[in-house]
Formats: sequence, structure tokens, C-alpha cells
Amino acid sequence: MTKKQLIILLVVAILCSFVLSFLFSKTEEQREIKRNEQLEQEAKQEQQIKESDVIPPVLTLKRNKLSIYQGDEINYKAFIKEASDNLDGDLINSVNFNKINNQQIGTYVVEYTLSDSAGNTTTSDLEITVREKITFSGMD
Repeated sequence: MTKKQLIILLVVAILCSFVLSFLFSKTEEQREIKRNEQLEQEAKQEQQIKESDVIPPVLTLKRNKLSIYQGDEINYKAFIKEASDNLDGDLINSVNFNKINNQQIGTYVVEYTLSDSAGNTTTSDLEITVREKITFSGMD
């Protein structure tokens, strides 16, 4: 192989390398464009679902009234019977509620609130009556 042929072969190899590099970068660029288009489409679909989701979640309590004695502990989550949404599924861990002063005699309302991913909200109330704790002393 002559020096001239060797130089031509080297030039052809370098050109092939540039062409392949160019084609590969275009392919990667096209893949990236396609990925971005898919992400945009998924985001649009998710937004459409949120906009079309007008059904609020279901929040059902096991009861709506409760009487306790002063100082009794309250397991607020134990009163949740169902917390779900037609699109989001089980939402029991997303339920929010206020707590009451279980040391003070009186009637209080615990408001349970549940929202789905579309922002639809529902509430349910539990009325709790705190009664005086009666203690007996001197009973021998």
C-alpha cells in the first residue's frame, strides 16, 4: 500500500467517523424530542383527567356521635370507615382531622376532610361529648 493510498484510507476513515457521529447525534436528538413529546402528552392527559374529575372522594365514618370520659384517649383514625376516590383509589392516609381537648367537659366536633388529586374535597363530622369522669373514693 502506497503512502498516497494510506492517506486516502485515513481521510475516508475520518470522514466516516464524522458522518457516523453526526448521524448518531441526530438519532439521540430525535429520541430526546420524542421523549419530551411523550412527557408533554402525559402531562396534558393528566391535566385533562384532573379537569374532568368533578366527583369528590368518598369519606365515611363508622359513627357520627361518640361519648367519652375526661382523659380518655381517642384514636381518630379508627373512626374512618372508608376514604377513597374513583380515580385515586384508597386515600385513608390522606384524611385530615382536628383534635379536641379530651380533658375539658363539653361537646366538640371533629371535622374529617379528604381531597383528591383534582382538588375535589369532602368532609364528615364526628360529634364527641366529653363527660365528667366520676371517681369513687373511700369505698372500703
